[in-house]
Amino acid sequence: MNSSNVFFGRHRSPVPSELTTTFTPVQIARYYGIPANLKGKGQSIAILDFGASFDQDSINTYFENTLGMKPPNVIVEELPGQLSNGSPVEVYMDIEIVGAIAPAAQIVVYRAPNAPASFAQAITAAATDKHNNSVISISWGMSEAYWESADIEAVDKALALAKKNKVTVCAATGDGGSSDYMLGSRAFPNPDEKAHVNFPASHPFVLACGGTEFVGEHNKIEGEQVWNNSDRPLSGGATGGGVSNLYAPPSYQTTAKINIRSANKGARKGRVLPDVSAVAAFSSYDIRVGDQEGPGGGTSAATPLWAAMIALLNQKLKTRLGFFNPLLYKTARSQQGFNDITVGNNQPSANYPGYTAKVGFDACTGWGSPKFKALVQGLT
Repeated sequence: MNSSNVFFGRHRSPVPSELTTTFTPVQIARYYGIPANLKGKGQSIAILDFGASFDQDSINTYFENTLGMKPPNVIVEELPGQLSNGSPVEVYMDIEIVGAIAPAAQIVVYRAPNAPASFAQAITAAATDKHNNSVISISWGMSEAYWESADIEAVDKALALAKKNKVTVCAATGDGGSSDYMLGSRAFPNPDEKAHVNFPASHPFVLACGGTEFVGEHNKIEGEQVWNNSDRPLSGGATGGGVSNLYAPPSYQTTAKINIRSANKGARKGRVLPDVSAVAAFSSYDIRVGDQEGPGGGTSAATPLWAAMIALLNQKLKTRLGFFNPLLYKTARSQQGFNDITVGNNQPSANYPGYTAKVGFDACTGWGSPKFKALVQGLT
C-alpha cells in the first residue's frame, strides 16, 4: 500500500510565485484562522499507520525544541498481522500536525499491516474501541483501479460503522494528480493513462482532503492555488481529485448541483473529490522524522490538518460532527467557511486528462481551504 506519499500515490505549478518556505503546523493553523485557545480538550483523534513505527523521543524533541510546546499524549494500538518496517515519514508527520493543532487531544495510532485487507480492520478498531475516537485520519490509500471488490466491501462496512458511531473519517486524495499515481512509480504505475481517484477517499462517507500550495513574495503568504509541482523530477507531486468509478454522486453533491463529469472518455458521472483542501506542497510543512528535520507535505499533510481542525470544531460546537458532509456542502453553498481556490489544475503531465480549478466547487480542491471562524458560523 501507499501513503499519500506511498500504497497510494505524489505534481506542476501554474503560477511562478509559489512559496517554497516551510511553516510549522501552528503557523499554518493560524493562517487558516484556527484560534490558539482551542486545543481539542476532550477529543480523541485516531491516526491509521500502515508504515513503520515512530520514536517518542524524536516527537518530544520536535515539540519541545521546534514548537516550544508540550508533547502530545500518544497511544499506540498494534493490530494483528505482520507490521511494516517501511517508511516512517507518514506517522511522524501525522502525529506532529495533529498534535500541534489540537495539543490537548488524545492521539491514538493504529498500526496495521501494509495491505488492503488491513483498512477495514483499522477503521473498525478506531471507530469502535475503548478510546472513543471522534475523528479518524487516513493518509493512506491507492487508486480505485488496484482494489479488489472484497476489500472494498469490507471498507464499506467499516465506514458505515464509523458513520453510525458519529466518527468523522478524513482521507487523503493522493499526490499523483488526476492520474493518481506517482511519476516513476514501479510498484503502482498508472494502468491505462486515464484519470483515476484514490480510495478510500472516494467513498461517500469520507471527507476527502485535497491539496493547495501557498503563493506570495518574500516568504509572505498572499493566497493559494492548486498544488501541482509534477514537473519536478524528484520532488514533484499534485493533488489527487476527479470522479469516482466506484460510486455514484452522493445526495449531498446532487443537492449542491455539483455537475462535474469524468475527464476520461465517456464523461462518467460519479462521486467527485476532493471535498475540501489545505496546503499540501512538499515544501510546506516543517516536520521532524527521527533525528532529521526538514520540509514535508502532500495531501497526507492536509488530511491530519483537517482531522485536527474537526476535533476543534467538535470542542467549539460541543458536539460530534460525525459524518457531516451534507452539512458541510450546505454551508459551502452559502459561501461560508472556505477560501475558494480558482487557479491551477491537477494534470501530472500533458499525457493525462485532468481537472481545472474554477469559482466554487471543483475536482482539484473541492470547496477550497478552511476559514475557521466562518466555518464555525456556517455550521451553526
